[in-house]
Amino acid sequence: MHAGVVIAGGVPNPVSGGGALTAYTVVRRLLDDGRRVTVFVLHDPVYYDPAGADMTSRTAHLLELGAEVVPIASGAASAVNGADRGLRSRVRRAVSPQLADLGPHVVDASHVAAAVDDAGCDAVFVYHFEALAASRGIRAPRVAGVGDPSHLPVYYRWRESLPSREALRQSLRVQAVMRGQPKVMVELLEECSAYGAFAAHHAAWLRARGARRCEYYRTPVPDLGGPDAGRRRIAGEPLRILLLGHLRGIVTLNGLSVFGEALPVLDRELGPDGFVVDVVGGYEPPQGFESVLHHPAVRRHGHAEDADAWLKSTDVLVVPTSIPLGVRVRIITAFSAGTPVVTHTANALGIPELEDRVNALVRRSPAEIAAGIVEIARDPALSERLRRGARATYERCFQPSVAAQAIVDRLDEAARQPSAHLV
Repeated sequence: MHAGVVIAGGVPNPVSGGGALTAYTVVRRLLDDGRRVTVFVLHDPVYYDPAGADMTSRTAHLLELGAEVVPIASGAASAVNGADRGLRSRVRRAVSPQLADLGPHVVDASHVAAAVDDAGCDAVFVYHFEALAASRGIRAPRVAGVGDPSHLPVYYRWRESLPSREALRQSLRVQAVMRGQPKVMVELLEECSAYGAFAAHHAAWLRARGARRCEYYRTPVPDLGGPDAGRRRIAGEPLRILLLGHLRGIVTLNGLSVFGEALPVLDRELGPDGFVVDVVGGYEPPQGFESVLHHPAVRRHGHAEDADAWLKSTDVLVVPTSIPLGVRVRIITAFSAGTPVVTHTANALGIPELEDRVNALVRRSPAEIAAGIVEIARDPALSERLRRGARATYERCFQPSVAAQAIVDRLDEAARQPSAHLV
């Protein structure tokens, strides 16, 4: 089978974020399985990479692996920026938004379809909703895998910024997105031969709104070597705590806020010299996080190309995000490394494989998260049990031969039965 992979935003790679890593792992699985793979990358005219890499270096890596890469300059940003700003058009977009308003990458559909036709792909994996809108004209059968429902990041950013004047100005637009996006997402998914969401609760939400064939696709991540590869803390050493994620992401910023509420408990229970916190992630944070980031135990490191090394050298990954949004790929990556995890219960919605005291400590509040960290600091046997439970869950559910293979199987099925959902 000649498989195509369509992704918007950047070249699939293992280091610049959860979405890029997910798509990259699917590409690697296809290649390791002996398939011919062509990756179609929709990108803005000025290529952007959260880690600062250029498109040439990202593409070169995929070429070395054996994939073919076809860059396609997207017209979506120009379409959005060039939209009529007159009062009548603005009211129309607010009251009755159309597909081009809610999924502007649809303007790229003819270019993407022509590129895929020229490549002669037998079936195409489409990653996330932007690429899905841009793939509508493809003749080959499509299998879609999506992340967060498109309206939810918009909603949570708006909610977090209330009651600012800018948020109040955006209220009408946010309401239009909340009304219109669910219908558009279902329509786009139903055009595909098969489709799924990488968070279990989002898959259920989409099914309830009409995308009845929506599966839960477990998120594949590369194998980092298992529980024996990690750090073993020596008695008397400070507990090493790791927070991962770039500091513009709504989920990371929410997690920092929650962790800030846990810090006084750590100070009291572990003492000022009893722990260190490594914050690894790019960008400068917005105002309001000084009390966390300027705490004496907290050390900022910026973006890291090798987050794997951080996972293997920490005592506990803390994922305190309390927003029920998406799937935290950093948790699954920690499972691969056998790294103990303390996380908020909100993250078990997207990853139902999380089991308290089996493969992670799953807690409901900042105080409970802090108590879980303290328990790991004081109980080496618990840490070891979590390491092995995390690794066992990874091997059973998330390693590429399981999670990515499920998508490869859907592509094989689609290639044998050409899509009946072609627009």
